[in-house]
Amino acid sequence: MFTIKVLTETLPGGYEPIINAYNAKRPAGLEPIRKARVFEGGFEIPLNDEEMKNMKNFGCMLDANDKVRQLRWSSGKLVSGCHIGLNEQETHLLYYALVEVLGADKVVQLPYYEY
Repeated sequence: MFTIKVLTETLPGGYEPIINAYNAKRPAGLEPIRKARVFEGGFEIPLNDEEMKNMKNFGCMLDANDKVRQLRWSSGKLVSGCHIGLNEQETHLLYYALVEVLGADKVVQLPYYEY
């Protein structure tokens, strides 16, 4: 695993080109990515039906943050914080979508650690 850092203050064109690039390349069976519905911004992917069922089987009280895997912006990095983060495949797909849209000189991989 790794952490994604973006070396630009803004996303030229906003989130849509990145989301489109990700969703165009995601394999069948993976849920689509979307803009995170949080103040910090970022990306989120809804949990699939099986994951939701497993959460409910553990007796979890689910709020909106528990129903998605997410990465939020923090100092130019996309981090999960105390929330469920993207899995390895999703993180790689998001990284490549960011590189495709922003350019390889604007996106870097950092060693993964909890932020």
